[in-house]
Amino acid sequence: MYWIIYGFFAVFEKFADLALGWLPLYFFFKLGFLVYCFLPQTKGALFIFNHVIDPILSKYEAQIDTGLKTLGAAAAKKIE
Repeated sequence: MYWIIYGFFAVFEKFADLALGWLPLYFFFKLGFLVYCFLPQTKGALFIFNHVIDPILSKYEAQIDTGLKTLGAAAAKKIE
């Protein structure tokens, strides 16, 4: 689950880096968040996945599945 959280964080950071990068101590907050996520004692990745990412993915599950099927069909058609 850590890598799922890290992936979402990396995408978010690409867009928010211009706005957040100039904040003092941003690097330390980012480091603290990532340490919180990967430490087994805190179970931060599990908490964030269950309370943030899973509800979002569940809400849009049908649209994601439809998009993946469409993408798969287009890729199969292009290979032929």
